[in-house]
Amino acid sequence: MDLGVGLFAISHGMVSSKARNKQTNVKELFLENIILFILGFIRITIHGELKREFKQMGLQLFLEMVFLCVISLNSSRKLCNLSYVSSTAGLACVSLACFGIIQWLLLRHGYSTESILLKTMNQKGLDAFLIGNVLTGIINLNINTIDTSDIIALLIIFIYLFLVTLLQQLLLYNSMASNVMIVFCVDNTTSMALNVIEAREMVINTCKQVEKNSNIYIKIIKLESMKTQWLRVHCEFTNSMSKIVEQLLKCNKPDCIYPSKGIPIGDLLHDALNVDWPFNDDNQIINKKLVVLVTDGVPNGLFTPLDSIDPWVMSHEFHKKNIVLAVVGVGNGNFECDAFYHALAKNTGGLYIPFVNAERVLQGVIGKVIVRKDTFSEAFRLVPSEYIEIELYEYEAIIQCGNINQIKELFLEAITKADYDIIKMINDTKFRF
Repeated sequence: MDLGVGLFAISHGMVSSKARNKQTNVKELFLENIILFILGFIRITIHGELKREFKQMGLQLFLEMVFLCVISLNSSRKLCNLSYVSSTAGLACVSLACFGIIQWLLLRHGYSTESILLKTMNQKGLDAFLIGNVLTGIINLNINTIDTSDIIALLIIFIYLFLVTLLQQLLLYNSMASNVMIVFCVDNTTSMALNVIEAREMVINTCKQVEKNSNIYIKIIKLESMKTQWLRVHCEFTNSMSKIVEQLLKCNKPDCIYPSKGIPIGDLLHDALNVDWPFNDDNQIINKKLVVLVTDGVPNGLFTPLDSIDPWVMSHEFHKKNIVLAVVGVGNGNFECDAFYHALAKNTGGLYIPFVNAERVLQGVIGKVIVRKDTFSEAFRLVPSEYIEIELYEYEAIIQCGNINQIKELFLEAITKADYDIIKMINDTKFRF
């Protein structure tokens, strides 16, 4: 039991929010300790005259204590717990190392390492500790566990673990009411002309969970095109399914015009980032925010000069504010464009999802966020790889770029190298024949 208490204290102290988010503030430290400073100063002032007498008495008492300790050979009171502390710390290090190796092996082979039970214990560790102690006391008071048979003892342990996990889960669900906020940025421009109806149906089917959960809020932002202008239609947050359908189908008057020559993905993400969120708190556990970009176009600045907001810079802003971006790729985009959208979403903790699997993936992710209390980034990590299109093309190089112009140079360099390899292969073939 003592070993368990020690391991709990070490592990809980390592993962607690206070330990991870601890910031040193000199002003606060000074104000917190000013009282001790004043008391110490008063003590020195009052007893300054008796310094010599206290020094003589202290020296005499010290010599007497040393003599008594040498005779009795008693261990120091300060070192009595040294063996317990060192053994507990050593076992904690070994246990954490084993857990880290197991988690690394599971992640390497594509298995999930986050169960509902583990998440519950991590978020309500102190409650689980107290529940376990209370149940232990109840069992010890009512059952003579030493004299019980092996079968009865095993049955008691099973019932004990079941009650601890059940009560812990009930506490988690009763104390954490999450607000799920989703912004759909739907591209209705000419590049999406053949897929507008299917995209609307996908959004409507994904939003049907609003009917079962009143804490889901949906916002629609539509991007329209007229000749060389890009028009934005801004709708309000709602948790009514009828209003969501109306916002998607109704032709509202545009409230903003983008002067960009290409599809202004950066401007669209900027507007989604700065919407009036119903619960504007960066706590991902309580308030969970997701932006879903439904598009089939090449973003402005990827192959043309950038004349609007940089979408890659906006992805960093998403990450800072704990907002996850998911990109639904409609139709057959080019290879570089898909790779860019994949890196754009991955940079925020989201995914690039092909349209054929978008409805299934998004419904599953929203379900995990509601039922399992996952964050959106955690839920996206649990999506099976066969449902998503993982573009590893220059991904490690893309995430090192600071803006979309550097990404464009990276793609041009890769295209030039590919053309050179093709020409070299043709020349080698001609020479061989």
